[in-house]
Amino acid sequence: MERFTLKIIDKPKSSLRNVCRLCGMDNPNKIFILRDEDVFCEDDVPLSTKIQVCCGIEVTKKDRMPQKICTLCSDKINDFYEFREMCTATNVQTRDLLGLPREKPKSKAQPPPPPQPPAV
Repeated sequence: MERFTLKIIDKPKSSLRNVCRLCGMDNPNKIFILRDEDVFCEDDVPLSTKIQVCCGIEVTKKDRMPQKICTLCSDKINDFYEFREMCTATNVQTRDLLGLPREKPKSKAQPPPPPQPPAV
């Protein structure tokens, strides 16, 4: 985890708004997570919802955090969300075929504990 936090730890506060909300990289190819309307992908699920489901990070316009993600993270979020949906559908279908009860939906994804600052 240290390799991710080190990228942004020495940046001035004012430049943190320009880094990717998810990986902390400051590259020119970023997209807004939220606009006047949520950013939708091919499957009509807002990007902000995918980030919440996959990472446990809630994105709002008023959270004072970076509002963009890089295209690499966008691709990863979309791939992971699609993989999660496939796993869920397979689980439901297999349980139905085996005559097993469906699992109750779990509550919202719990975010991982915050990373510890690097030791000095």
